[in-house]
Amino acid sequence: MASAAEMVIPVVPVSSETLDWVPRAPGLYSRAEVRRQTGPYEATVSAAITSWAPHLTSEMTADIEDAPRHPRRP
Repeated sequence: MASAAEMVIPVVPVSSETLDWVPRAPGLYSRAEVRRQTGPYEATVSAAITSWAPHLTSEMTADIEDAPRHPRRP
C-alpha cells in the first residue's frame, strides 16, 4: 500500500545517464592526461521539479510546520 506522501507528492526518482567527457582545451594537458581522462562517465539526472505544484493537505502542512519543534531522537 502506498503512503500518503506517495499519493499526494509524486516525484520522479533521480536517474543517471552515460555521457562522454572530452577536455575543452586538450592542448593544455599532456597526451597521456587527455587519454586518461577522456571517456564515458555516469551523470546524475535530477527530477524536474521547477513546475511542480504539490497538493498538501492541511494535516500535512501542520505536521511539516511542527516538525522542527519536535526533533526525532535516535
